[in-house]
Amino acid sequence: SRVLNNESGVSQRTRERVEAVMNQHGFSPSRSARAMRGQSDKVVAIIVTRLDSLSENLAVQTMLPAFYEQGYDPIMMESQFSPQLVAEHLGVLKRRNIDGVVLFGF
Repeated sequence: SRVLNNESGVSQRTRERVEAVMNQHGFSPSRSARAMRGQSDKVVAIIVTRLDSLSENLAVQTMLPAFYEQGYDPIMMESQFSPQLVAEHLGVLKRRNIDGVVLFGF
């Protein structure tokens, strides 16, 4: 984990060997392990009123590069103009420990 988190206390030779094995096997850190350590899952939710809304899709297309650049994985949900559905989505997202929500109003 010291190599993965770029912490001190690891020799350069060991760091290179560990990184080589990680690359060789396609290792990627477990999101659940990160969450247990109190680290961000780097997931943001985008709740649009309708998935086929041209104006909302244009806004989302503008946001996506910034999310990706910062290492966030965006997920999209549709509210269908329903406050009840928005509340349900927010409940699910809260349980999943999402880092942020972009909510399009109606």
